[in-house]
Amino acid sequence: MVAIARRVGAVYKVAVPFVSDDVERHTMSTGFEVLINCRGQDVKLRSTKRDGAAHTESACRVVSASHDTLMLLQPAGTSIKTWKEDWKPDVDSLLYFWHERWFNVVELWNADASLKGFYCNIITPARVVDNELRWDDLDLDLWVQPDGVYRILDEDEWTHNIAHLGYAPELVTCARRAMDELIASVARRAFPFDAIEYVQLERCVA
Repeated sequence: MVAIARRVGAVYKVAVPFVSDDVERHTMSTGFEVLINCRGQDVKLRSTKRDGAAHTESACRVVSASHDTLMLLQPAGTSIKTWKEDWKPDVDSLLYFWHERWFNVVELWNADASLKGFYCNIITPARVVDNELRWDDLDLDLWVQPDGVYRILDEDEWTHNIAHLGYAPELVTCARRAMDELIASVARRAFPFDAIEYVQLERCVA
């Protein structure tokens, strides 16, 4: 958890950018402001597929929250329930959500304090609904290695579900735009991918 503690300290010094998109509104949903005073408390995470089928369930600890952004901690060993099986990752994770962005970013840290990489999910903008953080998973993912090399994942599933689940053209456009934004952010080492430069700097001064 040492790497996580250092990273959290570094993040607080970063001005987190905010990008506005057209987003669908969820009934009885709010922005992240309801979590502003919940630092250190657990919040339940629930994702579904576009047809409402269960996708993942887990819990995270609130690190920081504002109306626009949310940073969560998920320690190694946290139980994650998926549509396939339950499992417990062996890495510590920092999860980033933006109120108006169609993706989240999971920053993964190994037990030896090395950065494992980033797993990025294309999703509908997350909302707090009935005291849970909820979103729809839109299939496409992006894996980013510690050196910044990336790979797009699950394109076959994405293509299938555009037709099978009847994704609206507007949703498809937003998802593709989100992937483009992620890739551009990796190239610029923009937050939270500045962790790549942060780790390299740590190695230089070690």
